[in-house]
Amino acid sequence: MNFKLFCMTVFLMLTLVACGGDLETASVSTEDFIPNFEETISTVENYEIDTMLELTIESNGETSNALITMEGILYEDLTNAHLYFSITENGIEHEQEAYFKDEFAYINDNNTGWRLENNLGPTETDTSYSNVANGILEIADLLSVTEHDDTYELTYEGTDASVFDAFQNPYDLSLTGVDKETDLTMTLSIVIDQETYLMEDFSLIIDVEHEQGNMNFDIRSLFTNINQISEIELPNEILEATSNNNEEEQDIAESEIQSENENENADFFQEFYQTYQQIENYEIDVSLNLFARLGDEVMDAILSLSGPLYEDLSASHIELSIEQNGENQHLEYYQLDGYFYLNEDQTGWVMMPDNSEITDSDTNYTNIANGLFEVAPLLEIEESESGDQYVILYSGNDSALYYAFQAPFDLSLPEIDMNQLDISLHILVDKESYYMTSFALDIVASEDDMDALFDIDVQFNQINNVGEITLPEEVQTEAESN
Repeated sequence: MNFKLFCMTVFLMLTLVACGGDLETASVSTEDFIPNFEETISTVENYEIDTMLELTIESNGETSNALITMEGILYEDLTNAHLYFSITENGIEHEQEAYFKDEFAYINDNNTGWRLENNLGPTETDTSYSNVANGILEIADLLSVTEHDDTYELTYEGTDASVFDAFQNPYDLSLTGVDKETDLTMTLSIVIDQETYLMEDFSLIIDVEHEQGNMNFDIRSLFTNINQISEIELPNEILEATSNNNEEEQDIAESEIQSENENENADFFQEFYQTYQQIENYEIDVSLNLFARLGDEVMDAILSLSGPLYEDLSASHIELSIEQNGENQHLEYYQLDGYFYLNEDQTGWVMMPDNSEITDSDTNYTNIANGLFEVAPLLEIEESESGDQYVILYSGNDSALYYAFQAPFDLSLPEIDMNQLDISLHILVDKESYYMTSFALDIVASEDDMDALFDIDVQFNQINNVGEITLPEEVQTEAESN
């Protein structure tokens, strides 16, 4: 597990009020400032962090909001950390507390009890000092530097999409169907201590204006007590809870870290791993049925996605439909030659630059296969009756199954005790090619006045046999005219 800020990224803007007279300021060249700032990045080992991101979306006369916060103390290499997370989306709040200690992460969702996971270590998508600082270096030539009494302030205001790109990973920012070159306006302010050249305050506002609606990201990160954090002790009650209640999870985590060869399925997954790295294209057919009840409110939704695609997103032709509480939405799109051609609810084709990037939240072969590797020790592998397929099975309540496939299917279960899940998994793998051809996952959750059911089915066909995807002439003509 890493400490990336959940699915959508959002933060709070604070207002700093200075008392007294005006402060004297002076301009500083970035050529003089940046080398000193860059030199200090590698010296940062630990700190306190307080991050908030607020997202507001206005579309079709409706407004939705999400607020994500992360605060706590941590070591940059994630061998030692104690963090609190919260996400509030349209009035529903989810909280999480986490300790990171050497190889393990200790997680408590909504005070439902502690569970043990592997600590996957730092990644470029973590909201960390180094990742934010490296983003600053990427856009150094766009920044203005002003000297105050005891700080430097780095600022930018404009529409250059490279500012969005620089901080997309550390704040998990996502924009779909938006032209970053024309639809974005960004305001950036960063405060650096003048004596130490260490970053203290990061603030970024992104305004998105699009014909389908408006969006605003309001981001703020504070870094304090840099390199002054003592070793973080893991409370004994957490060790006892994970030892007494999650011995099976701890054994699994330890065995994965010590040796993959101890896994009785190692031979199968070694072959599967070699072939999945060769996946270039396929036809995908996804069906996701969701039923959720919270008190008297009920949501019933069916999502389907199908079409040919290349794994690197260089080309695809996808049809997507969503039916939710009796309302239907249909979307068809092509990705070709760096452009995105979109037709929503048969309203006509439009064309825009394709800014898509491959992420771990894409519903694709690679991300689903990676989920299998995460839970390999929990799985049973059999031969099919016909003898030409391997059957991968799981039935039980281990929440590791949920987390393994949470990102690729964008699953969310706030307010649920993750130890109370009922999960079944059924996967078919071709015995000759070791290609995954079928994936089925059912998750049932029930607690107090909330019930949820996920029924997911994915089919992969024509693996590495998809021909060239071409754009129909009438689609291109209509899109260019619009």
